Amino acid sequence: MKLTALGLASLFLLTGCGSSPSIEAQTKLVEYEKCLDHATDVSNLVISTYTRVNPILGLPVTNYSYLNTSFEALMTSCETFRP
Repeated sequence: MKLTALGLASLFLLTGCGSSPSIEAQTKLVEYEKCLDHATDVSNLVISTYTRVNPILGLPVTNYSYLNTSFEALMTSCETFRP
């Protein structure tokens, strides 16, 4: 009896591991990945640059101003696409 129960339990585990995700789940995963890529691009967006000469070194130095949008805030907007 114990062997039969163990056999049925292992059969259920094997069938659960062998199933592939549905097309809808795969689509939502791709949409979520694209949303995260977009959020990364937006959070790294440079809105302005200016170059000045460093008076000590005499070399040009470029300063960057980034868009003030945090990656965490953009990730919350991607939660709708999460599978």
